[in-house]
Amino acid sequence: METMVDEALAKELADNPARLAEACRCSVCLASIKATALNHLKPFYVTCIAGEVFGEYRGKELQNSSDVRVAVNKGIETLLAGGGCVLAFTVYIFNGF
Repeated sequence: METMVDEALAKELADNPARLAEACRCSVCLASIKATALNHLKPFYVTCIAGEVFGEYRGKELQNSSDVRVAVNKGIETLLAGGGCVLAFTVYIFNGF
């Protein structure tokens, strides 16, 4: 699922530069978007015994990709609503200001 979130996030950043012009793209902010997205998705654990479970996963992939795009957008909206870089805010709080 993390790979799908990474791919959806990269696509969203590339496809919508105007919407995301004010979004910070540092590694901490991107990780925050990813964490928020993953927290909005159902956990999906795969064990592959003779490919049976993996085949079931592939059948759900189309719905999963839609869910992933929605979750990534929630992560982006959360970052934008927060007013700025997560790293800068963390440093600010850490330094006691």
